Amino acid sequence: MIPEDISKRFDALEMIVAEQQQVIDDLNETITKQWKSQDVLKRQLTKMTDQIHDLEESQPAAANQKPPHY
Repeated sequence: MIPEDISKRFDALEMIVAEQQQVIDDLNETITKQWKSQDVLKRQLTKMTDQIHDLEESQPAAANQKPPHY
């Protein structure tokens, strides 16, 4: 038979471990959401960068140069 004091301490430790596991699970969920959001933002940035590059390429050469008085 386990003494009552040890049983109470064991129960307290089990509660602490359960709470810590919940915190770990919550943090993992948050990190996963942030990674997904970051991936979306990276794809958008890449797409916008490509669009800007395409626009610059499609402009006539004279439009990209400074006027002679500069």
